[in-house]
Amino acid sequence: MSKVTVAVLVGSLRRESINQRLALAVERLAPDGFGFEHVRIDNLPLYNQDFDGNYPAEGRRLKQQIEAADALLFVTPEYNRSIPGVLKNALDMASRPGARTRLPANRAVWSAPPSAPPARRWRNSICAMCWPTSMCRHSRSRRCSSTSRTTR
Repeated sequence: MSKVTVAVLVGSLRRESINQRLALAVERLAPDGFGFEHVRIDNLPLYNQDFDGNYPAEGRRLKQQIEAADALLFVTPEYNRSIPGVLKNALDMASRPGARTRLPANRAVWSAPPSAPPARRWRNSICAMCWPTSMCRHSRSRRCSSTSRTTR
């Protein structure tokens, strides 16, 4: 059986991030056959359309890591009813130009908010951003089929 590679994007840059801990816990608790690659997003330059012709090395690395994965896991806090800027920037870098980055078919969105409503808000933010780029699968009702989990 081949190993399933999961690219993990954590939307918090904080050293003692609860979401970083959650990502590591998911990795420890995953069954055999899963490998996790934590994708670095803190060193990406702010997305600029001028990059579309000649991507910076960090942007190419991000795209390559995502394309090489079998699954994509977002673990992120909610900031101001949306996702953190660092994760938004990573999504912009990964999805531009157009939808040229081959994204894994399997995606999940997790967080560790104090209650469920924040998780629904940022999940909807991710889906709203991903819909035009095919990064997020939708049912006929156009509701995001990504998985979100809240922990306390």
